[in-house]
Amino acid sequence: MKTSRLAPSRRSFLRGNLNETHQEFHVTSLVVHAIPAQLCDVRAAIEQLPDTEIHADNDQGKLVVVLETDNEYLILERIDQINAVRGVITTSMVYHQVEESEVNH
Repeated sequence: MKTSRLAPSRRSFLRGNLNETHQEFHVTSLVVHAIPAQLCDVRAAIEQLPDTEIHADNDQGKLVVVLETDNEYLILERIDQINAVRGVITTSMVYHQVEESEVNH
């Protein structure tokens, strides 16, 4: 289930502007290392996850995965789901960017 977080940003909270709310958009890049003999199965399992795209893989069992989510909790959930796939050795976050857009009330 895709959820949105409408809450004051950290910056607004620290400045005392609690009435400002923001819609977050997270872009995260992961490197997933899998057992090479199970790469096809790992790839198929990751492709079934929402908000997830595989951009590259190689014969050594490494995949570049990009997540586009509405909050940081979904990032952690996807990483846990990827780590639970049979054949995955490890998942490493290599990039994370947050964009905020102000929501008018």
